[in-house]
Amino acid sequence: MIRIVIADDHPIVLAGLASLISRELDIEVCGQATDAPRLLALVDQHKPDLVVTDYKMPAIEPGDDGSTLVRTLRQRYPHMGIIVLTVLESPFIFRLVLKRGANCVLIKTSDGTDVVRAIHAVAQGRSYMPDNVAAILQSATDTRLASRATQLTLRETEVVRMFAGGLTVNEIAEALNRSKKTVSYQKRCAMAKIGARNDQDLIDYARNTGLD
Repeated sequence: MIRIVIADDHPIVLAGLASLISRELDIEVCGQATDAPRLLALVDQHKPDLVVTDYKMPAIEPGDDGSTLVRTLRQRYPHMGIIVLTVLESPFIFRLVLKRGANCVLIKTSDGTDVVRAIHAVAQGRSYMPDNVAAILQSATDTRLASRATQLTLRETEVVRMFAGGLTVNEIAEALNRSKKTVSYQKRCAMAKIGARNDQDLIDYARNTGLD
């Protein structure tokens, strides 16, 4: 029996996901969450084999996103399977969550069978990448946007995402426990790498890549 915890901040989507998965006789949904803190609590409680979680949910700390959640889960449970669901068809987001430790990323518009296939594959220690995700990643390899995105470090990415989310440099520094000088430098480096001439260019970039 594959024991899983699922999470999505939309109750209807969560109910549909639970119903879809529960049809499988070898999969047991042992917990459902609508935010990151609740998801972590359920994982701590049930120690599931696998987690299926939405990318964008109410976070643990200001500025956190799905990649932060994935990193936290992977650090706490190195051997647990992690599948991320997202509406964002962003190659940058795909690469980011996979780099942070996700075993698989799925687009929410995918066929429901992809979810079941991914669960079985990850539970067996195999990788799984649906055709639509693979196509987006492949098509992005030759685009200027993808090449720019991959230049950003994880720390620069965090700063860009939080700035685009409406936080000031001071607020970002406080949330990330970094100095204002460090955050300002990381913001300037990110702007230089992506060719942003001003703050609005940086915000537009974040929105185009699904970071906002």
